[in-house]
Amino acid sequence: MALNETRFVQYGETHIVKYELDFPGFEGVEFTESSKEVLTWPAAVKFAADQNSVLQSVREVGAFRIEAEEKDDADRYQATRTCAVYFKDGSNFYVAFDDAPEASQNIILERVQEDYDAAFNGREWILPKTDRHIAQILKRAEKSDRVIPVVESLLELMTKASTCSSEFGSNDTVQALLGDVAEPYARMLHKRDYHKGLVYLLTLSILDKHVDAQSALVRPVGVGCVSFFSVVGVDLFDVGRARGVRNAHNFHRKQK
Repeated sequence: MALNETRFVQYGETHIVKYELDFPGFEGVEFTESSKEVLTWPAAVKFAADQNSVLQSVREVGAFRIEAEEKDDADRYQATRTCAVYFKDGSNFYVAFDDAPEASQNIILERVQEDYDAAFNGREWILPKTDRHIAQILKRAEKSDRVIPVVESLLELMTKASTCSSEFGSNDTVQALLGDVAEPYARMLHKRDYHKGLVYLLTLSILDKHVDAQSALVRPVGVGCVSFFSVVGVDLFDVGRARGVRNAHNFHRKQK
């Protein structure tokens, strides 16, 4: 597999028109250059839109990193359009993941400024389960098997494969985030001497304080420096590199 570049030179500077991957499941998908600076999530969404694209998902970040081999700031902290929706059912807490590529269906692409404003005022982004976006997200996430019980953070998962799978790649939370990219990502981490992958979730004590049976807490998902995934999401001070994606596909789970 390799990262294929289409570029042009203008006034002595090289610009990337698009990147394409040889990664299975990404046929026809085009990636833009990375933002040159760290951006807040609202600015990251705008960066991608300005290039006639949508902000990358967690799965897309994973596939790009595997093939980029550290090029174009691929290993830096990344902002994504993937959202984590934390909710309560009975006495238990769950998190649903969604990254619909259509802007009208994606709460991060359409409403991330609400999260930024809530954080600015010291609040969590809490919405009723009856909210249009929340109801759609929960329905899509259940259909695509991306609803996971919340476990105590932090997850420290071994990347070395035993037989054909690794602890990291086969973990339910990682599968809900990365799908069919999970095991290839684990292999990449292990090859680069990252023996553990880390996943941060909001703690049960935080959720118990803010979420009831009628509400949901929403956070964008950030992808940290190669070996960790931050499912606690964004607050006012979180910033990341942005990358746009064109012709984005829907989420793919690992083939069984």
